[in-house]
Amino acid sequence: MMLPFLTTGALHSLLFTGYGIGLKILHPGESNVQARKDLPMREILLASICGTMAQLGPAIPIELVKTRLQVRFLKILFKKLKLQVQRESAKLATEPGKQLYLGTMDCIKQTIKNEGVRGLFKGGQVLFLRDSIGYLFYIPVYEGSLRILRKTNFSETPIQVFRVYF
Repeated sequence: MMLPFLTTGALHSLLFTGYGIGLKILHPGESNVQARKDLPMREILLASICGTMAQLGPAIPIELVKTRLQVRFLKILFKKLKLQVQRESAKLATEPGKQLYLGTMDCIKQTIKNEGVRGLFKGGQVLFLRDSIGYLFYIPVYEGSLRILRKTNFSETPIQVFRVYF
């Protein structure tokens, strides 16, 4: 499954681009990164919401495809326990263990064929809640770490620190 590997960087780039745009909307005249060192945390939180919204559009279909690929094999356990699985993937499979998708592109094609383009955005509400809550903690911790590093006059790059300590 190369999908998470290939998309994580792009999604985080969108997150921080949206975050930067949110900061620019809140403070249009300040383009310097150092200028945000004294921003109140509520403004950091508002900008993090902008970042979350920027990455959600592509994140929803990516997460849907990733999840469907993870559960693409039905286990014989379902038949033994006589469970009624209400998922679309269970309806598509005729026998336990049958492979539902040949890969990422096949999953996307089948989803669009069977459910339309809107099918790629199933579960978007849950992803929105997950990411909103997560990034409301992630970005303030990031900003707090930057503030601590600035107070200690930490100006070395990670490579310089690595050379000194290792």
